[in-house]
Amino acid sequence: MGSKRNKYTDYTAEFLETHSTLIEFANHRLNMLSTSLNTISFGMAFDEEKVVIVDLFTLRELSVDGININNETGTIVVKGKMLNDKYGVYVMRIVSADKSNSTLAMITPQNIISPEMKVRPFTGSFNGASKIIHDPSPKIIEIYIREKPNTIKYNSVFTGSVKLEDLILAYNMPLETHPNEIALREQKKEDDEEKRKIYIEMDKKRIEKEMEKEEREFRSKKADNEL
Repeated sequence: MGSKRNKYTDYTAEFLETHSTLIEFANHRLNMLSTSLNTISFGMAFDEEKVVIVDLFTLRELSVDGININNETGTIVVKGKMLNDKYGVYVMRIVSADKSNSTLAMITPQNIISPEMKVRPFTGSFNGASKIIHDPSPKIIEIYIREKPNTIKYNSVFTGSVKLEDLILAYNMPLETHPNEIALREQKKEDDEEKRKIYIEMDKKRIEKEMEKEEREFRSKKADNEL
């Protein structure tokens, strides 16, 4: 990248330039335009000499939009949506990050809500999870799915047995508030900036209309005086 820069240098331009060139590669362009892939993850790293950007394209069956951990009520609520109508969420469980076979908590369709909507949202609630919440050791939340979602009776008494080996582990992530406070602040900042731009544009159009109206009135009065 030419001359060396210190750690405070802004590499935004290099990130954008490097990433924009990836679409020029045929295989990468095919991945970006593929209808069989629905998720992209970005990885970026740099030093004083170079910028490295990695794009990972995958097919996911679901996405997690939020994890709310409430210390006062001892509840953990997971919200997300299915990205494929072939499957439905069947089990969520919390495991130790060090011992993935050790189940700390597990919920079945009885504690999961998934209304019949096009976007297939779902909400899973772990109640009575105070012990898990106050334990500082790292944990993982796992979400399992199964086929035939139309036969899963959500938010009703569950009497079936659960065999994880018969299910598909579709998603796992660290058990922590998501999005985190920093991400929420950044998102609010972006939303506020977008609103500010909208208001500025609205004011601009309003002023333009007022000026056009004044111009029309001026010309009309001028025409009347000439008569």
